[in-house]
Amino acid sequence: MSLRPIFGLALILVVSGCHSLPPPAEGLQTKYGYSIYGNFTKEQIDSIDTALSHMEPRVIRTVKKVSFCPDICHYERSTAVGHCWPGGEICFMRDGLWRYTTVWHEAAHAYYFSLSEPGIFGPRFYSLTISWLFTAGLVYNEPTAGQTFPANGLLTDYATTNVSEDIAEFTEAVYSYKFYPDSLLHRMKKSGQLREDSRYEKKLKLLAEYGFISRELRDEILK
Repeated sequence: MSLRPIFGLALILVVSGCHSLPPPAEGLQTKYGYSIYGNFTKEQIDSIDTALSHMEPRVIRTVKKVSFCPDICHYERSTAVGHCWPGGEICFMRDGLWRYTTVWHEAAHAYYFSLSEPGIFGPRFYSLTISWLFTAGLVYNEPTAGQTFPANGLLTDYATTNVSEDIAEFTEAVYSYKFYPDSLLHRMKKSGQLREDSRYEKKLKLLAEYGFISRELRDEILK
């Protein structure tokens, strides 16, 4: 098993945070105490707070700043709707603000990064990363032309990027299961696909073990 993905993630954690944030938003309050930057509306903040309300409290607490940054140059990919930096700073493009799934995805990143505290030496970060890598196998950064998903223990094409994105995609899918009756995990469970590859069950158990989701929600999906 190559450890290159772990070193790459450790390098990301050295970066202190998101640069060139817009000015702080004035006259608005958030339910969970994170700071807000940019031209948000009350409806947008309420939407983000509602999305977060479905997550575990320990995950919510790792979201420190939320920013509305419509400048595509702020993001690594032209197709991005959001991103998260290791300090718990989340930025959204406009069309990401209203998507609960985007909030769940980025909040999962914030919590994952928080496991590295203090600094980049948190043992839970490395324990989870190594456990996830050994569970997933050699599936990251592999050509996926013509591949359909779910497949190979992965839920989406984007999950092939690295461990962090796989974890965020899986966390997003779990909360979608909780909220949307026709979500991907509901369909996989109904078709039997969820049991066809043991990696799906193992990843669900890791998410529960490390606090991304509740054990009750894990058990509900696997029953």
